[in-house]
Amino acid sequence: MMSKNESVLSAIIKHLDGLDRQPCIDTIDDLIHRLQFERRWRSLRKNQRQHMLDESLSDAAKEALSRPQTEEERDERISMYARAMYFRRCAWMEYLHGESDNPPIEAAEKGEDNE
Repeated sequence: MMSKNESVLSAIIKHLDGLDRQPCIDTIDDLIHRLQFERRWRSLRKNQRQHMLDESLSDAAKEALSRPQTEEERDERISMYARAMYFRRCAWMEYLHGESDNPPIEAAEKGEDNE
């Protein structure tokens, strides 16, 4: 009796065997990319997932935005914070898609609260 993993692999190979050469190669490339993404996503520790998903402003940023300022200064600060969030998101996507070898932040020590 085949295990679930063996059944899945067998089904993939059977599907690939039915494809022409180039569609087969393209499908393999897509599978490799997807599996690498899933591996990296599932390998993230709690602190890394929190960092990746956190789009809140720091207390210092909130304070800077609440201080009296011109409309131009406020717009400039909002743009600066928005760019920082955008680049954080880009860094994580580059890592998850395999364009970067290292995550934007290292994993904290493994423990009960950081699985």
